[in-house]
Amino acid sequence: MTPLDFITLQLSLKTALFATLLAFVSGVGVAWMMAGRSFRGKSMVEAILLAPLVLPPTVVGFCLLLLFGRQGPLGRLTTALFDEILLFTSTAAVLAAAVVAFPLMYRTARGAFEQIDRNILAAARTLGARPWRVFWQIGLSLAWPGVVAATVLSFARALGEFGATLMIAGNIPGQTRTIPLAIYTDVESGDLVHAGFWVLIVMVVTLSLATLAGVATRYRLRPRARLSLPPPAKVIPVSVPRTILTPAALQFQMVKRLGAFTLDVTWCSSAKSCAILGTSGAGKSVLLRCLSGLERPDSGSISINGRVVFDAQREIHVDPAARRIGHVLQNYALFPNLNAFEYVAFGLQAPSKAERHRQVWQLLAEADLVDVAGVYPHALSGGQQQRVAVARALAVAPDLLLLDEPLSALDAHLRYRLERLLARSVHEFPGVTVMVTHNLDEAFRICEDLIILDEGRIIAAGHKHAVFAQPGTVRAAIVTGCKNISRIRPGGRPGVLLAEDWGQIEVSLPSGATATGVSHLGVRAHHLAISGHTALEPKGTNRFSCWIDEASETPHRVTVHLRLRPERDAAAGQLQVELTKEAWGHLIRSPEPWTVTLPPHRLMPLTESVRI
Repeated sequence: MTPLDFITLQLSLKTALFATLLAFVSGVGVAWMMAGRSFRGKSMVEAILLAPLVLPPTVVGFCLLLLFGRQGPLGRLTTALFDEILLFTSTAAVLAAAVVAFPLMYRTARGAFEQIDRNILAAARTLGARPWRVFWQIGLSLAWPGVVAATVLSFARALGEFGATLMIAGNIPGQTRTIPLAIYTDVESGDLVHAGFWVLIVMVVTLSLATLAGVATRYRLRPRARLSLPPPAKVIPVSVPRTILTPAALQFQMVKRLGAFTLDVTWCSSAKSCAILGTSGAGKSVLLRCLSGLERPDSGSISINGRVVFDAQREIHVDPAARRIGHVLQNYALFPNLNAFEYVAFGLQAPSKAERHRQVWQLLAEADLVDVAGVYPHALSGGQQQRVAVARALAVAPDLLLLDEPLSALDAHLRYRLERLLARSVHEFPGVTVMVTHNLDEAFRICEDLIILDEGRIIAAGHKHAVFAQPGTVRAAIVTGCKNISRIRPGGRPGVLLAEDWGQIEVSLPSGATATGVSHLGVRAHHLAISGHTALEPKGTNRFSCWIDEASETPHRVTVHLRLRPERDAAAGQLQVELTKEAWGHLIRSPEPWTVTLPPHRLMPLTESVRI
């Protein structure tokens, strides 16, 4: 290798290195901003960013020549700033290589970022992480294999750049001649042996980098299953300063449109805890994301403990990192690159490292997670992952705690233990708790108020006892677990209604009750009273003969379906009754027909629909 060859090799590696650094900073940054985002004109922006990848290198070089020439806009700028132009210098070679390498860096990095679960990034934002920390500690860490691949591809492209470099940097030996230009010169002069030498060097460099990158990404993708973390000798309870609730602890009035779906809700409550019930697709999770700031409503306002966090008219939209909320997302959203201890500690703001560790160990102990503190999410069971997510939400001492089905997919024992932890935390927590759940028992045991959502609208809301006693609408009654609902029409005498779906029986309402505007009646299965055979024609208000249609058992109760006529046909009507095993044991020994009573004060007048 001659001294000139050594200079050519050194210049090529330096050019490719600096060009890759430029492409890395700009490509990764733009890829992060573009990943997972939609806006008008995005396709045009994408086309411009990827143009150097599809255009011939000479065309790219010509465009750069126009931009950085003496009369070009950027050329005049560099002349004014540095009193020189970049053309036909080593800097021009770096610029040309960076421009053609940028699309590979951008496109590959963007694909890696788009593979990250967006809920993971959302969880980081709700923990108080600023955008730079989310990018550096979560986004870049999880997308690292793709970013490494993008870097290797960009370096290889920069090292092999020829056309654009020739156009704006020339082929000056010792100044701008890189390896591709040296190969071109040798081939043109007929020195194929020397050209082959350069080809071999390029192949060795690029293949070596690709091999090292593969090793690095495989190592990164296999985190340790457990990290040794010595727990403290004694877990000391942590006292965290909390805010005091104002009379209207949670207040919102907002509209959010997502395609054909519209969430339009209004609510104001001073209750410490509220459960949101509704069928799938009712808008429960969208409502939580609006409260947390992950989704921005189209109009309306939201205030938490008297602090306005969103107001469309006043253009207020507090970032999720500043809202002081804890949000347990539906799919847990654990960070794959952090173990349980690090994840719970992620959002803590403690005055010292020792205090932060003490708080984390306390939360892990309460959630029975001390033994798995050093375990990464992929090695945790579903129940453990869920408990880690709940512990993390409680760790940030939020003003608002949002729980999106926190107890789903748990076995009975762990569900009971975690429910006790949640109930105790909600009771001791002076902030506001909003929980989405499909389990009526959980909602009743943990929360004070209930909100019933249906197709993006609140159809029933209030204290849990009031909502369960009188849900008001057919949909609200169904969501709250009412199994016995019948259409009604006026009966043969005042105060009596004909229940069409209960075998055309005549049902009396409580004294003073009116059926104006009522289209249905409902009664809960556990409110029905059933007794053995007393008479063929039972006497008394709302007492009817019944025959068993079918029965199904659970470990502690029996569900009995009764028909109100002897014959088995659709017109016989059915009622569902919930009985204890003991009551069922006594009842089954009695001959049919039995007697079922619909207590008038337990009947629920229902309308077709209502909007609050």
